[in-house]
Amino acid sequence: MPKGGSFADMVVVRRNCDKEIADKINKIIGKLAEANDLKGVIDQADFNDGDKLGRGKEMQDRLSKLVAIFDALDFRANRAEGDGPAAAGRYQQAGRLDKAGER
Repeated sequence: MPKGGSFADMVVVRRNCDKEIADKINKIIGKLAEANDLKGVIDQADFNDGDKLGRGKEMQDRLSKLVAIFDALDFRANRAEGDGPAAAGRYQQAGRLDKAGER
């Protein structure tokens, strides 16, 4: 996880009632995208779009609520063992082996 590019960083921005929440979410996602070779994939959404998210306090409240919703969810049951590149590779390999066995 890149420094300053995690969901925990979004939670901190939300908890600080930051008026620049939209810009900071964009930057956090940008760091995550860059560190994981996902530029142009996960960084396409613009959380600073006033036409879609409102302006000023309305945008700040809407984004704060969005982060709070995801912060309240428990995704631990959905994590792969080790939850890293090696775990992802094992998962993909298992899928290929399962499909090969079906032939």
